[in-house]
Amino acid sequence: MLAPDLRSFGESTVITRAGEDEDYTLENLDDMVLDVAAAIEYLKTRREVSAGQIGVVGASVGANLAYVASGAFPEVLAAVSMSPNANPQGGVLLGKNIPGFSPRAVLFMSDVAEAGDAQALAQTAAEPVNVIVYEGASAHGVQLLPNPQVKPDMRGWLAANLPLSSGD
Repeated sequence: MLAPDLRSFGESTVITRAGEDEDYTLENLDDMVLDVAAAIEYLKTRREVSAGQIGVVGASVGANLAYVASGAFPEVLAAVSMSPNANPQGGVLLGKNIPGFSPRAVLFMSDVAEAGDAQALAQTAAEPVNVIVYEGASAHGVQLLPNPQVKPDMRGWLAANLPLSSGD
């Protein structure tokens, strides 16, 4: 399972070069997809990871990357996309210009206010695909997690779409 904290977002706003910390600002959106590709390659080297059965979970910008990973990397068998954006800055967050891009096996999760984005992206993904819209308070990305149904929905999706190998 891969749930990246993307560079220039969340806790990833400082990098260390030559022993010195410096602020980092993302300048090229394509770098985010390259980061996911590098993380997948790293996971494939881990003995405890089934290299052909990787899942990606993302929230907000990461939601778009989880969606993109489902269609760009054959090792990704399932994705969870929490609060994706159907009209992001830069086509890479929609899989544009990625050869053979074909998203599949994505669970889209959103609040009512962002349901249209989740539903629009779901229409571009191959089965299995599901959209769950959570009623109640407005919540974006990881702000959905306090809802008591979100984690069971996520676990259920991943369990159904990431089969464990015998002996795991």
